[in-house]
Amino acid sequence: MIPKKRIFIGIKLSRRLAGNIAEWQEKNQDLKVRWLSSENTHITLLPPWLESNVDKIKEKMEALKWEIRPFTIYFDKIAFGPNPKNPRLIWVRGESHEFDGFKKKVESVFENQDLREPRPHITIARFEASGFAKFPRKELEESVNWPEEIKNITLFESLGESKYKILYDIAF
Repeated sequence: MIPKKRIFIGIKLSRRLAGNIAEWQEKNQDLKVRWLSSENTHITLLPPWLESNVDKIKEKMEALKWEIRPFTIYFDKIAFGPNPKNPRLIWVRGESHEFDGFKKKVESVFENQDLREPRPHITIARFEASGFAKFPRKELEESVNWPEEIKNITLFESLGESKYKILYDIAF
C-alpha cells in the first residue's frame, strides 16, 4: 500500500514578495511569534488533505493550467488574524477581483471546497492565542503595497511545524 501524504494546493510566492515579507519580519522581532521562513510562505488555495495518488493530482493540475490565466493580487495590509480580537497568526491580506473565480475553478477541478474566507492572504507567523495578552502591541494593521502576479500553482507536501516541500509546480 502506498503511504498517504498530507498535501495541499497553493501558490509559491515570488522571491520579491518573499523578500518583502522577510524584511518586515526582521523589523518586527519584538513580536514573540513563530515566524514562517520565506521559503515556506505561500498562498493556500485548498487546505491539506491525505492523498496516496499524487500522480492523479499532478494530472489534474496539468489539465487546469489550460483553463486559467495570470492575474495580480494586491497585498495591502499586514494584520493579526483571523480574528483581530482573539488572533493566533499574523497575515498579509490582499485584494483581487480575479481571485474568487480562480479559487472556485481550482476547487471544482479538485472536487474540494475550502469553506474559509476566499480572500487571498499569506500567513507569516503563528502563535498561541492565549499568549496574545503578553504581546507588546495589541493592534496591527499596517499598510503595504506588494503586488504579486499569480502565474503558477503548486502542489505542496506538509511536513509539519510550518514546513513544506514542493512536489509539483505548473505555470499557466
